[in-house]
Amino acid sequence: MERIVRFLDLVQYNGDEPDYQFAQDLIDGLLFFKAPNQLNDPFEVSPVLDGRGLDKATTNQLISVVRGMLSLSYGITPAEAERELLERISKMGIEEYAQVHRKQLKTLYFDLMRQNMESNGVCCFVQPNGSSESLAHEKLMWSLYTNKASGVRLEFDRNALIDSIDTSNLESSREDLSRVSRPISYQKTRPKIDVWRFFLALSKSSSETERERIMLKKIFKPYLFTKSEAWRMENEFRISIEGASNKLLPFNTMSFKTISLGPRCEEKVRTALIEAFIDSIPIYDVRASDSSYALVSKRI
Repeated sequence: MERIVRFLDLVQYNGDEPDYQFAQDLIDGLLFFKAPNQLNDPFEVSPVLDGRGLDKATTNQLISVVRGMLSLSYGITPAEAERELLERISKMGIEEYAQVHRKQLKTLYFDLMRQNMESNGVCCFVQPNGSSESLAHEKLMWSLYTNKASGVRLEFDRNALIDSIDTSNLESSREDLSRVSRPISYQKTRPKIDVWRFFLALSKSSSETERERIMLKKIFKPYLFTKSEAWRMENEFRISIEGASNKLLPFNTMSFKTISLGPRCEEKVRTALIEAFIDSIPIYDVRASDSSYALVSKRI
């Protein structure tokens, strides 16, 4: 069984007034999926575009790609795309038409990215591996993501959680890309997208399955599942769901394996979680060691 962990601060403050809605959402079996542009890394959703291949493409190569993209964009047959293409070329000439679309393809990638990213919601987790290094990094996670260790550590059965997330109220036109879950890939350099190869592959795709595979490789993975090496210590795992941007989605709380209450967890939150889950899920009190830099867990 693969496990993933989410560190959460369950109390928000409106001025001096505490708001415990996040704690209640958790008890009600609701998980929040954030919009990608609201994640805390400024390099999220920002690969580098390489347009050199597009600049070097011949007019005939460019026209061939545009023909394929017309068919995809308008849902028309290749023959209809050919007629539409010839009509457009006749109005401005083949060279001018090619140059216009050479520029447009560079911006079209961003249009496709926004189209595919704007509605996606992301939920982020840590993948613990039991090593001493992983345990040491978890101490940082407590401080970074639970408001000075005043929140909780939620451990899930990964597959049970993913399978239990209810997306029935969301609109999604694609099966394979509606729910993507995978570990983060950490790199020294930012993802670089060869615009020409991307549109060349997309224009030649013969099935929706193949197009979704290309989109996953060239849009979803570099935008949502790639980060700098500086973040490697988090060993992050993400679930991305189409249509879930800034939304709460129901999940089965039986996918919890453990709940750990931080050293500074507010008493109201502690009491609510214990009352809700003590009979079905192991709950632990986490305290700072009196003699070392360790966090010590004791089952309640």
